[in-house]
Amino acid sequence: MTGTGTKTRDIVDKELYMVQSCLGVEETIARVRCILQEKMIPVFFVFDHTKAALEMGLKLRPTVTIMFGSPAMRTRLLQAEQRLGILLPLRMLVWEDAKKRVWVGYVRIAQMARRYGVKNLPEIAYLEHMMENISHRACHPAKKKSNRC
Repeated sequence: MTGTGTKTRDIVDKELYMVQSCLGVEETIARVRCILQEKMIPVFFVFDHTKAALEMGLKLRPTVTIMFGSPAMRTRLLQAEQRLGILLPLRMLVWEDAKKRVWVGYVRIAQMARRYGVKNLPEIAYLEHMMENISHRACHPAKKKSNRC
């Protein structure tokens, strides 16, 4: 656990959006996956950087990348600009920093799309909103509602 109670902090820089989680790494990852499942968004791959480092005899604080996305949405983005494929499938990084704080971060899709001349595409705005929603929900304890996440 991060020991931060229920407070979180958002950091937005030019290319990354990061949300501090009030949960531990494993619980935060589980919540990201649960929210994606709830939204019927397929998870394609989960890469545990820490495990990979350990296999090489190296140490790394908990660091996991979750890759996911809708094939239909991805196709619409690629039809608009194939170079956006470098950003797809979507991914979120969950990690623990040196101060034992847990973070969820992702690339700001709209910023990156602008690099390729893609502006005002409704799918980009939708994905930005979705990523922000998922990251914020994943970083807070589940509310006692009928939904699991």
